[in-house]
Order: sequence, then C-alpha cells, then structure tokens
Amino acid sequence: VVLAGNHQDTGEPFLVVEPTGGGWGASRGKDGEVGQFCVGDGETYNVPVEMAELRYGIMVDEYNFHTDGAGAGEFRGGSGCVRSYRAMADGQSFTASFGRNKFPAWGSAGGENGSYNYFEIHRADGTMEGPFGVVARLTLNKDDVVAMYTCTGGGYGDPFDRDPQQVALDAKNGFITPEQACEDYGVILDPASFKVTGFSEARSTGRKEVGC
Repeated sequence: VVLAGNHQDTGEPFLVVEPTGGGWGASRGKDGEVGQFCVGDGETYNVPVEMAELRYGIMVDEYNFHTDGAGAGEFRGGSGCVRSYRAMADGQSFTASFGRNKFPAWGSAGGENGSYNYFEIHRADGTMEGPFGVVARLTLNKDDVVAMYTCTGGGYGDPFDRDPQQVALDAKNGFITPEQACEDYGVILDPASFKVTGFSEARSTGRKEVGC
C-alpha cells in the first residue's frame, strides 16, 4: 500500500509505504495466526494509529480484525485485518497491489476455504468503487475513504470436529457469529451468553447437507 499527498495542516508532503497484515492458514493442532505480516516482509512494524494520523494527511476510520467467518475447520483459519484511511485533503494518490485477490485461501484436510484480499473506495458523495485487488495512482479527495480487507486463512480439518467450547469462545471474541457457529460448526449458542445450548442435526448425523 502506497499513499501520498500533502498534510492538511502543514502542507508538508507525506508518503505511506506499508504492508498490511493478513490471516494465516490453520494447521494440524493449531489455529491460524491472526493479523500477521507475510514472512517475506521481514522485520516489519505496525504503524500505530495515533502516529499515522499525526504525521500523515489521513484519519484511520477503522483498524480491526476482518471477521468474515471464513476458514472454518477443526482448527480455524486466522482472521485478516480491516484498515480504513480517510483522506484529509484533496489530491492524494493511492496505489495498492494485493496478491490472492481472485481466489480464496485453500482449506486443508476437510477444512473450509478462507477468503481473499481486496479494497474498496468509498467516495465522499456516498458512491463506492470496487472491490479491487490492484490499482495505481488512484486520486483521493477530502473525505474519500479507502477500506482495505485482508483474507482469512484456510481452515484445517472437519469443522464438526472443533471443540464446541472453542466455537463458543470464537463467537464470544467476535471471530464468528452465533449463526456461523451453527451453520459451519453445528454448535447452537445462546446469542446473549454464548453458552452452548445444543447441536445441529448436521453435526449430530455428520450430514452437512441438512444445514443448521
């Protein structure tokens, strides 16, 4: 991700050159890592929101986990990230190139596929452009927002074999919804307390086509 322009207060030029963390695939015995940089990026540091807003001509509207519920498995794929930059002045330039922007991360040993990387441009007039995987020198004006979504890694193993209490904890921590807990894992949760209240017919019989 490369974002350049002039600071809205000082007029000084700024340049953001930043990799974006994503989710890693699960493996036998371990959930995927959440919001990690690619191993090839080396000693890459996360830019704190406060420092980015002070030095660059942007506001960070959102910096969160990308909890899209993908990557179900006995061991769950790690969640990617959502990071949204709001331009604070006209005439900024945005360039980005996200790999794996057409095909989702693969699941393994019965695990479900993860998701893919993309970004959207939300214009100040309410229109939206995208999703994109690659764009070069796109102009951003004041209050335009670029929202970047990185993928959830693929799951490992049959989702119906995941510990129900771990499924409940995933929902409580916001990685999946109670609906996804039932649909993908066959675990029925109380939506208020996140306690396990039962199991779907699909999980009990092993027939996924039955649904939740």
